[in-house]
Amino acid sequence: MESSGQQPPDQPATTSAETPRRPESPLKFVFFSERGLRAGWRLLLYFFFAYLVTLLVAQIARGRAPTAAGLTPSLVFATHGSLLLIVLIPALLMARLERRTLGHYGLPLGLRAALGKNFWLGVVWGWMWLTLLLVVLRMTGSFLFGPITVTMQEALRYALLWTLAFLLVGVAEEFIFRGYIQFTLTSGFRFLGRRWGFLTAAILTSLLFAVAHRGNAGENLLGLGTVMAIGLFFAFTLWRTGSLWFAIGFHASWDWAQTFLYGVPNSGVLAKGHLLNPTIQGPHWLSGGSVGPEGSLLMYPLIAAMFLIFNLTFPRGTRYPAVTEGTDTPSPGIWPVASA
Repeated sequence: MESSGQQPPDQPATTSAETPRRPESPLKFVFFSERGLRAGWRLLLYFFFAYLVTLLVAQIARGRAPTAAGLTPSLVFATHGSLLLIVLIPALLMARLERRTLGHYGLPLGLRAALGKNFWLGVVWGWMWLTLLLVVLRMTGSFLFGPITVTMQEALRYALLWTLAFLLVGVAEEFIFRGYIQFTLTSGFRFLGRRWGFLTAAILTSLLFAVAHRGNAGENLLGLGTVMAIGLFFAFTLWRTGSLWFAIGFHASWDWAQTFLYGVPNSGVLAKGHLLNPTIQGPHWLSGGSVGPEGSLLMYPLIAAMFLIFNLTFPRGTRYPAVTEGTDTPSPGIWPVASA
């Protein structure tokens, strides 16, 4: 005897799995993927926040810009302090919306991360590779280190000021080009695969890094090429270490050694308050000319050697948060998702 709840044999039972799914909204597809708001829209929102912060900073800084001629520590504090606010505040807002941290964008905070082993290794690498380049240029006769031109008191004062200034430069410039933008582009290019997605994003951000230096007085095409190449190297260190702190240490140390210690032009800019008074001579393709050592053709084999040695000495594999399993997906509830 059949129970009253059974369906006739010729009518198969309907399960919840067979319930028709509602078609996905085309508008929802444009804005959202299965992981949340699409990368392009997240970048636009980030740039919108950055624009608002830029307007605010411009109002606060009106009439307060340093008036000293040439590159000085006070000018660096003003420009790159403003730049850091413009890129960091929007990143904090996006981190709040995406339920992430700055560590996801390559900038983990705290003394262990900020002043840890990778940062100090970056400091050593920056000074070491620049010194090697200048020694080679000295052997070719294209560069002379020159005498000390400041007093001991001035040397200590400028050494400290330029240390603080270029630490600020390292954090600001690395985060603007290889922080939130690199992370979001990498997640947007995820369809290319983990490595190719990251590499595509790194090429774009390194190109932007070079374009940003185009306005420097004394810069040329050869120098811009080396800026892009070093940008790719910094991206490679981010891929391997999972954070920007090695690149920040390298960037700050390289700039400090160029500007203060050796007194050579830094991407075409000669600064005030340097220890040595060097002489740059010979053909520009070798010496770098007005660009400084960054404009030397020797930079390309130097950067190739950096890639090789870093690849051999740092553990292989990726630690970059954007491509590490499970860390590039927002927590549920922040963004509507496309699944019905």
